[in-house]
Amino acid sequence: MLLQFEVENYKTFRKEAVFSMIADPCQEGVDLDYSLIHRVIEGEEWRIQCSSIIVGPNASGKTNLFSAMDTLRAIVLRGNILNAPDSASPNKAAHTLELIPNAHEPHKPVSFLIAFIEGEALLEYALQIDLGPFMASDYDRKVLIEELSLNNKRVFKREGGNVAFGELEGMSEWLNPNFSPDIVEYACLEDTELFLSSAFKTFCSVKLAKLIRSWFELKLIVAFDDNVPLPDSKLANYCMERTLKEGVSLFGARNPIAYAQEKSGKRLMSKVGELLVPAAAYESAGVHSFLNIFPALLYAYAIGATLMIDGFPFNLHTDGVLSIINLFHNDDYNVKGSQLVFSTHNLILLNRRMFRRDEIKFIDIDDKGSDLYSISDFEISERDKMYEYDKNYIYGLYGAIKDVEFESVFSDLNE
Repeated sequence: MLLQFEVENYKTFRKEAVFSMIADPCQEGVDLDYSLIHRVIEGEEWRIQCSSIIVGPNASGKTNLFSAMDTLRAIVLRGNILNAPDSASPNKAAHTLELIPNAHEPHKPVSFLIAFIEGEALLEYALQIDLGPFMASDYDRKVLIEELSLNNKRVFKREGGNVAFGELEGMSEWLNPNFSPDIVEYACLEDTELFLSSAFKTFCSVKLAKLIRSWFELKLIVAFDDNVPLPDSKLANYCMERTLKEGVSLFGARNPIAYAQEKSGKRLMSKVGELLVPAAAYESAGVHSFLNIFPALLYAYAIGATLMIDGFPFNLHTDGVLSIINLFHNDDYNVKGSQLVFSTHNLILLNRRMFRRDEIKFIDIDDKGSDLYSISDFEISERDKMYEYDKNYIYGLYGAIKDVEFESVFSDLNE
């Protein structure tokens, strides 16, 4: 499960932004403690948020935060900082890295850091890369710093072409049988190549490298619309079937829906009487969004994944969204530590009975770039106890809100 993500010099995030899913200890006694995941790693207890929502005006940087997580995921999975063939993903920066650097910081590197728990391992991976100025596609890219820690102990730190290992005592179960720090000196390491995905896996720890890759591949899911990418697996197919057979009828669709195999691939069809009609031509936009998003929710729940959705809840009714959130908050059901993170413009969800103060994040923007913070960064006031967070937000108490006046645009139309 995700603990923390940090990013700097990524698009509108000129300065460092810290997105944390670690419960704020200062919120004790005033928030919803039941909506936390508890894990103990080597005697240390971690209290982790199982959900988080991100609010802010349009063009403030919400999508860029999701994009940064997805880009780090893509870099780790392919093992280098070269461009990759274009894909259908709306996050072009994950494959065309010259889109990443902030246009106002031409000589500043891009930095990522991610911390997560997988099984009994607490992992922290940091990556600093020199991509050159914005849109410099022919720039000689370099990995400047790469660092991995396991259970708060450094495994390695790579600076340029040099790799130094930490104190590896007590890590024998993770290391290859014949591992020696000296052998890595003979490994050829390219400037654009990740040590984690190449020499580290080959010479140091197949087990640890495989664990990290598996988490990025299977348990970190980032979506930018209601077409959520899922791994091609039996579990994903099972979740799609459960959505069609049970979920869609509970959601309110009145017609049976199934996939029909066609030459171009599978197509959703609605059964209307004795006729099969393309679902896209017959069902509502809300039903379509449900059919696309619900399998991912089931998948994340079943495997204990972190599901991050930019723009949720799309066309879904608030009652359905609240039901989904309650399941992620329910300790009796969410036993695998699944997490749901999404950005939204639905202010009804800014509710102190639904979310802890530290679960509600805001992204604002000014001339210096995007800024990320949470309600827990503000002192608790009497107003917080009297009103829902949505009213406080509308009144401007948290910032990250913008008055939009279109009168000047419309006024000329009356002449």
